Amino acid sequence: MITTELRRAWNFHREHAGYATPPGRAMCALELARAELAMRELDWEIRWDYDHDWVTTSSLEQQARLEAGETVYLVAWLEDAAGTTLAACGGIEVESDDDPYMRVMYAELASEALRELKAEQAEEAGIHVEVRP
Repeated sequence: MITTELRRAWNFHREHAGYATPPGRAMCALELARAELAMRELDWEIRWDYDHDWVTTSSLEQQARLEAGETVYLVAWLEDAAGTTLAACGGIEVESDDDPYMRVMYAELASEALRELKAEQAEEAGIHVEVRP
């Protein structure tokens, strides 16, 4: 069943996220939308910081650049309720605090963590599952 919340998330990701062919834009957006909603239910949270591997300026200078609409690079990591890092990515290029790509990365990290979780559960059950990137 498709809920209103899932449809809104799907529309967002269909517009803003990348995709692979196959399976195509619609299916990739659906995977991200489902991952985003699952992440909320699991109380997973994303954390952000400036990616100092990409730039040498301070966090205050990076914040000023971001507020001025300039490009900055961030690192993001997804944590479960216990604070365990589930997935991470750096070099994320954004131009504002509400850059749509931040939400895309939120869902991408959730999708990656969910695939890993499913693979771990399958392994515990004695089932071999190949995890695709």
